[in-house]
Amino acid sequence: MSATSLMSADLPNASDAHAPDAAAIDTLHDDLATLGSASDELGADWLDDAAPSHANAAGGGEQAAPAPLAMRETLRRVPVKLTLEVGAARLTLGELAALRADDVLSLDRPAGAPLSVLVNGVPVGLAEVVVSGTQYGLKILTLDAIELDRLAQ
Repeated sequence: MSATSLMSADLPNASDAHAPDAAAIDTLHDDLATLGSASDELGADWLDDAAPSHANAAGGGEQAAPAPLAMRETLRRVPVKLTLEVGAARLTLGELAALRADDVLSLDRPAGAPLSVLVNGVPVGLAEVVVSGTQYGLKILTLDAIELDRLAQ
């Protein structure tokens, strides 16, 4: 029975004259908690198949099971956002409010330094800006091993 049907079967609507007793409400809460934890376990088991083992990363423990082929193929089709991070500057809200056109801010990265490549906000490598036709492009300099399940979050 789904959580929706449990709720509609056990909870009164505004037109019901009889409210459920405390035991019925406790049973409903227990059923919903069981459904929620079962769903969490199934989802975690499915995703954990692709995640590297923490014990394995430390040099010991069992080898993590590879992700099922179907899951890897599904993750390969997930759209992601790739961004190139030029740098950052820290300033107060007052300084931000005082900025005007033609003001120049120094960033925390030296000119000519490789820029960070991020996928969904996760750093995955370094690149430099190039011109590709009439648009900016990026030339990949280094790329870390990409863990698909980590990037799909």
